[in-house]
Amino acid sequence: MPVMRPSGEEPSELPAERPGQLKRPRRRSLTIAHQLGLLIVGLQLFLVVLLAAYFGDRQVKAMSARLRTKAEIFAALVSTQVRSAVAFDDRETAREAFDALGDDPDLSGILLFDSHGQILERRGTPSDLALRASQGVSALSVFEMPHRLLVVNPIQSLEGPRGMLAF
Repeated sequence: MPVMRPSGEEPSELPAERPGQLKRPRRRSLTIAHQLGLLIVGLQLFLVVLLAAYFGDRQVKAMSARLRTKAEIFAALVSTQVRSAVAFDDRETAREAFDALGDDPDLSGILLFDSHGQILERRGTPSDLALRASQGVSALSVFEMPHRLLVVNPIQSLEGPRGMLAF
């Protein structure tokens, strides 16, 4: 039952505020519907980010594998075409072999070294590392670097001289 105050104020069921007591702001809690909505949206966002990262990484790996396979095939095809160019220092044969690859946007540059390590033919803008590959390797090698591949393939002509293909 409400109690009348002696000062003549309206009756109240709430206790009177004390002058030294700090007033705490009342926290509004979220309703169960809001909590469930936030949980659902949070889970959806988490799943979208997780799947985007997974499939993005998978796509990049697949593209890298295809590019590596393409580079190995190019090396095998061009190597057989430039054997006689290495054997006889024939720049025209090398030029004709490189012309077939000139339109490929994935190929930045290609080099053919003769048996003395001198550049026999050059197309495009090969990397600095490709320019230093004249001594090369003993077998087809594909080196993965950031933003590019380096392919080095030894050329053994039927006539004897050895050369090196790098791109």
